[in-house]
Amino acid sequence: MSDRDLVDVKDDLKAARDDAARAMSKEFEKLKDGLAEWRKEFKRAAARSSAGEQSGVMAFKDKAVDAVDSAKDTVISAKESCVNAVEELEEKIVRNPLTSMAVAIGVGYLYAKFTRRG
Repeated sequence: MSDRDLVDVKDDLKAARDDAARAMSKEFEKLKDGLAEWRKEFKRAAARSSAGEQSGVMAFKDKAVDAVDSAKDTVISAKESCVNAVEELEEKIVRNPLTSMAVAIGVGYLYAKFTRRG
C-alpha cells in the first residue's frame, strides 16, 4: 500500500466522519424542534388547567424539562465521543498502516467465519 493510498484512506475516513457528524446534527436539530413544539403544547395545556391542578402540572413540567435537558446533554456527549473516536482511529491508522491492514484483514476473516451459514 503506497503513501498515496494511505492519504486516500485517511481522506475517506474524514469524509465519513464529517458525513456522520452532519447527519447527527440534522437529527439533533429535528429532536430540538420536536421538543420545542412539545414544550409549547405543554405550556398551553398548563395555562388551560385550573388553579388546583396547576401545581401538579408544573411539577410534572419541571421533571419533564429536566429529563429533556438530560437527554440533550447525553446526545451531545455521545456525538463528541464518536467524533473523537474516529479521529483517534485515523491517527492510529496513519501511524501504523501495516498493523491496521493486518487487523482489518483479521477482523474481516473472523466476521466472515462467524456469519457464514452452513
